[in-house]
Parts: sequence; C-alpha cells; structure tokens
Amino acid sequence: APAANSGPVQPKVNRLVLSVPPADLEGNDPRHLGVPTMWPLRPMYEYVIALNPETDKPIPQLGSSWSLEPDGVSFRFKLQKGVQFHGDNGEFTAKDLVHSFRDTIKDDSQNTQYVPYFKKLIKDVEVVNDQEAVIRLNAPNSGFLSAISQAESVFAMRSEADATARGKRPSMADQPYAGTGPYKYVERAQGQYIRFTKAFDKHWRQTPAFPDFEFRLFKEPSTMQAALLAREIQVAALP
Repeated sequence: APAANSGPVQPKVNRLVLSVPPADLEGNDPRHLGVPTMWPLRPMYEYVIALNPETDKPIPQLGSSWSLEPDGVSFRFKLQKGVQFHGDNGEFTAKDLVHSFRDTIKDDSQNTQYVPYFKKLIKDVEVVNDQEAVIRLNAPNSGFLSAISQAESVFAMRSEADATARGKRPSMADQPYAGTGPYKYVERAQGQYIRFTKAFDKHWRQTPAFPDFEFRLFKEPSTMQAALLAREIQVAALP
C-alpha cells in the first residue's frame, strides 16, 4: 500500500540550481524564441496544450478542452477559468490567447523556423467569449495540436494587458511579458544565469517544491562537474 501523505516536505535548499549550456539565442521576448531556444523562459509560461510525456498525446493545460469544428479546418478551445497572470495582470482569457498567437507570427519575428509555417497555416484567431476561442486554419493539418503545444514551445501564453501597458518590446534588461507558470521571472545575466521564484503559494496546476529555481549556464562539462562536486549546483546535464 502507498505510504500516507505526510504533507509538504521542507526542501534541503531554497534555490534549486540546474546547470545547462546556454541557448544559441538568448532573449526575453517570446515571439523570437522556439525550439530549441525557449527553454530558458519555460518555468514562467504555460501553453494551451501540453503533451503527456509517456504517451505523446495532447492533454489539457490552459486549454481545458478542444474540438474540431464542422468545417474540418477550425479548432474550438475552451479555456481554464480563474488562472492568474504573474503580477497585477489579471486573469487569463481568450483575449490573451488571441494576442499571444497574433504577436508570435508578426513579420519581424526572428523565429524563422516556425513563424513562416504558422503564418501560412493559421487563417485567423477569434475570441468567442472570455473562456472560448476559435483558431481557423487555411487547410487541414494533423500536426497542428502538437505544433502549438508545450512540446514545441512556440505559443507561450502571455498577458495582453502587460504588453499594452508597457508599450515596448522587452529587452534582455527587461522583465519578459507576464505568464501564468508556477515560477515567475526574477533576473538574468547573459551567458551566466536565469533566476525565478515561486509565483503563487498555490499554483492552479503545479506548485513548485522549491521556492526558487535557477538555470546556471556553463559551456564546459568539466565546469559543470566541478560546480556539482562543490555543491554550488544540484543538477547537471553531463556527458
């Protein structure tokens, strides 16, 4: 029989540090990022769809459900209710979904791998109500749900209100647009680290076990190993 749940466990460290090589492209503007450059901001963002890591099948995340429309080329998404953005940016709604899609595929995006594909594929994105939106495609596409999922890291859901209030794109010195993920952004030093802290006492989906999280960026495996042995970091991807 499974052991009884004794409640939350006190972590041995307040900040969990994971050492990885730096991404080829660093930045705080999600529309320029994707596979394999979005991972430095992944702790702070969520997606309409996630993928089950064991079955590789789409599962709900910010989208509570979805269905193919009678036209065979449009998808209707129902969204989770009550999910909050970081900071004072309110609740995630269909307006934020539409904003995130339209912002990602702007002409000046540096994501040359995915943006041309989506610009050709997506015809329009429409708000139905606060918890419902329709994405219309130009043609049927069997890989669409996977392509917009967390696995591909292209369409991170971010706050329209935050983007409107700022009036400018985030640089490396600025906070990224507010997300809904379990961690929120704290700071970064290019080529050195990216730091996050727990966004909510109780996240709607997955509350982190560690109060803080950090990506520590090392190019050389020998440096990672030395930092691991010195207990400066807790996890490292070593060859």
